[in-house]
Amino acid sequence: MERIRRKSAKQIFQADYGLYSGAFMDIAYDYFIANDPALFPDLQLDIFSRKVYETLDAHSSLFPPRFTQLFPSMKRHNWLYNYR
Repeated sequence: MERIRRKSAKQIFQADYGLYSGAFMDIAYDYFIANDPALFPDLQLDIFSRKVYETLDAHSSLFPPRFTQLFPSMKRHNWLYNYR
């Protein structure tokens, strides 16, 4: 059932974004999750974001080359928190 819902949601972006529709769907989901106060009150999202960056830093040797280049900007601009 979840697969059917994901496929339906992906089709919303398909016409405009083609192969990138899955990525746009993920961004939309992340936005709604980050902005749901029941899931992430303001302080909790900040704490969660910092813990994710710490965990990623600890495993940075496993990053693919493109993410190695992208991650410093992601962390500096706190992308996870700034979905708000």
